Amino acid sequence: MTIATTPQMHTADSLAASSLVPFEIDEAFRWHQSRAYWRWLELFQADRSASILHHPDYLFHDLRAQREMQGRPAFFLTSAAADGPSWAGGLVPKTINLSRFVGLGRRPAVHGYRLVGDRLFGNGSPDQTASFFNDIEKFLTVRHADYLLIEDAICPSPTWDLISARRDALFRFDTLMKTSTRYGIRLPANQDDYWKGLSKNARKQNRKILSETNHWMLWRVTDVSHVPDFLAAAKTVAQNSWQRERLRGRISNDEVLLQRLTFLAQNQALRSYVLFDGETPVAFELDVQFNGEMLSESAAYDTRYAEFGPGRALLLRVLADLFEHDCPVWYDFGSGEWDYKQRFSNVQLKSTKVWLVKWHAPQNLNQML
Repeated sequence: MTIATTPQMHTADSLAASSLVPFEIDEAFRWHQSRAYWRWLELFQADRSASILHHPDYLFHDLRAQREMQGRPAFFLTSAAADGPSWAGGLVPKTINLSRFVGLGRRPAVHGYRLVGDRLFGNGSPDQTASFFNDIEKFLTVRHADYLLIEDAICPSPTWDLISARRDALFRFDTLMKTSTRYGIRLPANQDDYWKGLSKNARKQNRKILSETNHWMLWRVTDVSHVPDFLAAAKTVAQNSWQRERLRGRISNDEVLLQRLTFLAQNQALRSYVLFDGETPVAFELDVQFNGEMLSESAAYDTRYAEFGPGRALLLRVLADLFEHDCPVWYDFGSGEWDYKQRFSNVQLKSTKVWLVKWHAPQNLNQML
């Protein structure tokens, strides 16, 4: 394998005093033939709290990222040091069409970037974080970017604390007007400690549902060989779900999703479930688990089984399985404020989209998005 010794770099006077080095994501990167790729992978592996979204190969399994990278390059940003502790970040281009808005003159669009995985990653020290973020702003200025989007900022979190406390920055801090509640479970070492935290009435209902569905079978999906059958089962459930229109674009057995879930399974990051009544899939969860954190991406149940509480039956089985096998520390229910999330959660956070917007961009840009 040939390793490119001079990956494409972008510099300017405003970056001269910066320790940041930006590398363009090119074909050499995609095929693991650039030193930038291996540096990204090294920093990803050094960060024990990194998300699988930070894996350098994930960009090429993310359909949205593939669309966004058409015509404009993505970048890997890290420090100038060839080795040693460093923070890093991935930036994917994003364009927002403004043609439907009035009062913006002839400007049809604003161009910016989305931060991969919604935070920095690597093994840099906390006191390096603010200066590295300032260097990112200088890079965005060189690229004539109007904004940086952090799509799912959790509050409180180190990223939120960093960006909300910045002063005299090149980009102003904006959020969408609405924040949403993010529910999850901090899973204790002893599962009895969790179940005792639920109300007496909830525990009684749980026992009733489990008793009525005790003949249903739970299938844990983790292996590459499981992926095609999981997608087929999930698609069947989605077609009979009240969410079928919303899930149509998310759950399919097409080649793109097949490759993405295969990648997750190959990297020990896929942990999904299907609940069966005999050979009929009744409910499913598409979950990702990595570095001790589990995220629920999609879930649905067949409405023909609604009287048996299939969604709740699935979650109860999933929780029991988590406590028994490779239990994560944190189970994130993902976006959406459904009643069951509040009922089963023991932690509530806030999440929102955060825009770091250049000062010359439209002042009401965040209200248009």
